[in-house]
Amino acid sequence: MTVLKPFAVLLGLSGLAPSTALAQQSEPQTCPPGWYCEPAQPHSEPSAPIDGIAAPQAVSRSVQDDAPARIRLPKVALPPPRPKPWRLFGAGARVALPLLDRRAGADGGALGAGLSFRYRPTRVLALEAALDGFRGTGYQGDFRSEAASSVSVLLTPDVRRTLRPMVLAGAFVGAASVEPAESTLTNRKYTYLGMLLGFGLEFSLSGRVAFHSELLGFVRERVDGERNTQPEYVDPGTGRTTNVSAGGLLRAGVVVHF
Repeated sequence: MTVLKPFAVLLGLSGLAPSTALAQQSEPQTCPPGWYCEPAQPHSEPSAPIDGIAAPQAVSRSVQDDAPARIRLPKVALPPPRPKPWRLFGAGARVALPLLDRRAGADGGALGAGLSFRYRPTRVLALEAALDGFRGTGYQGDFRSEAASSVSVLLTPDVRRTLRPMVLAGAFVGAASVEPAESTLTNRKYTYLGMLLGFGLEFSLSGRVAFHSELLGFVRERVDGERNTQPEYVDPGTGRTTNVSAGGLLRAGVVVHF
């Protein structure tokens, strides 16, 4: 009996252990004096979703969530570059070849030169004032010295192109000193008023220098006081007289803009 007594004590203790643990779990926890203990929250099951409203989902965050957000700005098309302003003024020099039908038997020809000044208020429009002089043999074989002052309007499609067509029209006032081929006749002086029309091409070497060539046609009439008593042209066959003449002009020159 003495040998079995320790085993009995062990069996008794093992039987009391579960009951003691259950008793401790069932007893309410007490907070020691001077301590603050937060009451334990009972475990609750997730609430059932309400009809029509989805249950909240757990939000998972990654390491990238802590990185600063990148803001993407919308692409904005840049406006086209502004065209360079054109140069308002220009000055030029030119030579001219009159295209006149001379009377049979008359030889020689005429040649002219002049200066011009341009003002361009817009890209396609320019105003030109010019002074030209001519010397040579005229239609009737007489020697002529002429001077003309003209004002023209020039139209070009765009001054930014290297090669551009040109249309021009204008009016002019001219004066001529004529030495008749017949020595028996005295020298005469004529005054003209006329109009011109033509077209041409202008080739721009740079923003400042440009070469140009034009083919012009003109019509002019005498306006001096002797036009009725001493007509300029007389047809020897019919005796008809006129003070109106027409012709052509081939011109080329250079303009420097500033």
